[in-house]
Amino acid sequence: MGGHYGSIHVQTQDAKAVQAALEKLSHEHKTQFLIAPLIEDWVTVFPSDHGQDFRITEALAGTISAPIIHCLVHDDDVFAYQFYNAGRLVGTYNSCPEYFGGEPEPRDGNVDLLKPILSDPAKIHQLKRLLDAERFDFEVERLKQFEALVRLPNAVNAYEYLQDGERQGVKLWKQFVHIPDLTTERMAKRAAKAKARAEMKQMAKDGLLVLEIVGQKTPHPLFHTSPVWCVDPNTSEILLAWAGSPIGPATPMRVSRINPQTGEATKTAVEFSSHVHRVAVNSTGKWIAAGCACGDWKTQVWDLASGKLVADIPQSRAVECVCFSQDGNRLFSLSETTLAHYAGSGIMGIMPGTGLCRAV
Repeated sequence: MGGHYGSIHVQTQDAKAVQAALEKLSHEHKTQFLIAPLIEDWVTVFPSDHGQDFRITEALAGTISAPIIHCLVHDDDVFAYQFYNAGRLVGTYNSCPEYFGGEPEPRDGNVDLLKPILSDPAKIHQLKRLLDAERFDFEVERLKQFEALVRLPNAVNAYEYLQDGERQGVKLWKQFVHIPDLTTERMAKRAAKAKARAEMKQMAKDGLLVLEIVGQKTPHPLFHTSPVWCVDPNTSEILLAWAGSPIGPATPMRVSRINPQTGEATKTAVEFSSHVHRVAVNSTGKWIAAGCACGDWKTQVWDLASGKLVADIPQSRAVECVCFSQDGNRLFSLSETTLAHYAGSGIMGIMPGTGLCRAV
């Protein structure tokens, strides 16, 4: 699943008028908002539900006549915007108008209509090239470039991400205002977190909690490292690697063995170099299979002892699941709509693209 981003930008000096209008809309549309303070002539608003509903902007434009542009990314597959001026819709864009089915609408993207909000009109040609470009692997990258050219503050964000603490690089976060007021709800959440922390500490004292590790930040502000793991059926040890950001080149992932009784970790010889997000070990503990995604559409098999890559199998889509048969001699991989089955003597060096196997 890709990212969902959505923000509304109002070009005005009257932040109080924007807040008053949103207080009314919050009740009418049952929507929550985060409002950033005035930054370079922009008041930025983050509606709940990842800011995916253009009807909110339509309603806001009916109250405020200032220029308003609503930018969103849907599932990292679509970048779109709607631009209102003087209360009416004057410009739209959709990078993939056929995405939701039905009769496709025009892609649009008349950049001349955006001139009223461009601080540097000389960038109009760069903006046109950006909107005319073919589909991005991750449409958030188009949003990033759009944000820079139009100089929209904090555009690559969403209400839910901000509420979940993903605020690295967010300007003036401490001055954001939430509508409606969440003082009581925040107090309840703090109490719940304190209770959970106390329970975790007690579990550790009782010997029930052996290991707790939190993922580290990645160079991309909206992603932390995430655990990719499985249990070695031969030793009951946990085999663990940490996946980096799904955007951009894959970062090397060293696989570690974790003792289930002590939590002690030791590094193995295996180091993944692709966007691995599913792993499995065969019954003898000799082979580890890795399913890859984020453009690295392949299944790989590694020798755990030597760290040698023994099979590299292209797939048609992201690999959702990998598993071995009980005897450890057969490997299955599920790539969205395709189930692949590989068999051999021991586990095998699989000939890429053929499905044929040879013993290794």
